[in-house]
Amino acid sequence: MNFIALGRYFYNLFQQRGFTDFAERWFLDPVSASVIDRNTPANILTDDELRLLDGTTLTFIGNQSFYDVNYGKDDIQDSFDDIETWTYFFEKIKRGTAYFPSNTVYGRFDEEDIYPKIVAFATNECLPGGSSTRFQVACLESKRAFRYQPGRASGFTFGSRITTDPISAATVCELGCANDTDQYMFQLRGTQLNIVRRSTIPMPIELLERQNLTQDDQTTDPIYIRGIGNDIPLYETVIPRSKWNGDALLGTGDSGYILSFEDVTMYKIEFSWYGAIGAKFYAYIPSGNGEARWALLHTLIIENGMGQPVLQNPDFKFKYTLYSTNTATIESPILLYKYGSSYYIDGGDEGTQHISTVSSDNKSFSSRTPVLGLLPKNDILNLDGVPVKNGKKSYPTTLSVNSTKDCRIDIMEIQGCSDGVHFNYSPSIHMDGRNPRTRELTLRYGQGDTVFNIVQPSNNLISGTVAVNIDEKVVTGTGTSFQSDLQVGDLITIGEDELEHKINRIVSDTELTLSDDYTN
Repeated sequence: MNFIALGRYFYNLFQQRGFTDFAERWFLDPVSASVIDRNTPANILTDDELRLLDGTTLTFIGNQSFYDVNYGKDDIQDSFDDIETWTYFFEKIKRGTAYFPSNTVYGRFDEEDIYPKIVAFATNECLPGGSSTRFQVACLESKRAFRYQPGRASGFTFGSRITTDPISAATVCELGCANDTDQYMFQLRGTQLNIVRRSTIPMPIELLERQNLTQDDQTTDPIYIRGIGNDIPLYETVIPRSKWNGDALLGTGDSGYILSFEDVTMYKIEFSWYGAIGAKFYAYIPSGNGEARWALLHTLIIENGMGQPVLQNPDFKFKYTLYSTNTATIESPILLYKYGSSYYIDGGDEGTQHISTVSSDNKSFSSRTPVLGLLPKNDILNLDGVPVKNGKKSYPTTLSVNSTKDCRIDIMEIQGCSDGVHFNYSPSIHMDGRNPRTRELTLRYGQGDTVFNIVQPSNNLISGTVAVNIDEKVVTGTGTSFQSDLQVGDLITIGEDELEHKINRIVSDTELTLSDDYTN
């Protein structure tokens, strides 16, 4: 929102200085776009309201209250066109090529003391959609986990090319094989190509030193990996290209080949025997006219270095990940192209599939009656009674139905799980279509017409009274926990009319704003 606010700031500034045509041509007037603070255009866009922070960084007073952008033109496309024009001038400011008018009263704005700080502010804090405090992540993962077979080498191959920001280490592209407890990944951070091992099982210092690594190359404590549903902390070992024990593809290895990330390249990760003999990392490179071969980049040497398997779970999925911890300075898209992938078992596949038959009892059909469902357990108990995540998958192949009347049978696949991660709202045997994380507050009349007690909260931490006036949106509470127990977009019921009111903004633990006026 700093991007919109800066366009409004320049419009106000040059309007005040008498350069009306210049302001209307390049910047954002109040109708084109304005920053909303609690449903009211924020009063933060004048020259005096840019203030210095720590003497070096500019910020808008009240930017913590920035909430949304209002596009005021009758045709929203006209607002977008104005923003596109402002974007063009914004890029000129960042590159130092912007031209500003002058007159007998005001000199050129780009010669004023504040201008270099505005350039820095535009470069570091105003990228549309960018943030220096929030990370963004995108993940592509195979639905199937490929089961490891003892005594046989498993291999994952990835055909891909990568376009990234070469000057930023905040943006990372990864591809490899992964599960909840273990990962082998190729990682591109800026221009630095790394091999990354993550696992619940750390490598001992002696084993790190054997591979020309130090304890600084592995996290001291397990960390949570960026993404959705990563609730198991893993130790991370990052092996930079300079410490690979094979061909680093920098032109100085045996192949003489220089790897270009933007060229389509096949990568391979191979491991065996529960990882007890480590893993090998390859790239498929040209070796002559019309010929190519696998080049060994690095071997993770584990033999006799650990008293246990190096992997907690050797059943892996294909995984591609993009994430950035600072999107404020990105000037071009970050892309990871997937061209193809394959999985193989060296030495043959003994097969890990079993055919089973399940029958149901007689059922009386009605509208959308569940008849038969397959739901693998989330956990199974090992010999010691310790729950272990169940990796068994069920794939229906044949369905036979005998019915005394005409009927319709629908086969439904319910994505995700009942824990609410990647949840699908489709009905199933166990769910009626409501996300189990749905929050409900049932309120009833208390004293007077405007005060209500919470009598059946979905979260026991919510307690106290709330008050709201007719034809107003603000709800205030006493002893409530709006901020910690509610989210924007939640629906609450106020009064006996049982009408649901959508939460538009949570101001604090004791105040929230509804999307529409309360009407009693």
